Amino acid sequence: MSRLEFLLDIAWPGLRVSVTSITEEWAAMSVAGPKSCEIQFRLSNEALPHMGLLEENYRERPLRIIRLSFSGELAYEI
Repeated sequence: MSRLEFLLDIAWPGLRVSVTSITEEWAAMSVAGPKSCEIQFRLSNEALPHMGLLEENYRERPLRIIRLSFSGELAYEI
């Protein structure tokens, strides 16, 4: 966010663009390990491949599930 504001002020002062942080609008959690797909909506590797993204609604709220891993384990970010 600060980098975008800097660029708008210094590099592109003529652009009529504003940026707004939505960080406080979202929450995140990670679930990792060999049984993580059993915990999460019974996902399969075929349904959600590595670096895949699912967008759903849960109780009328947007929900994103991303399959990724920084440790080599099977992992999801919700």
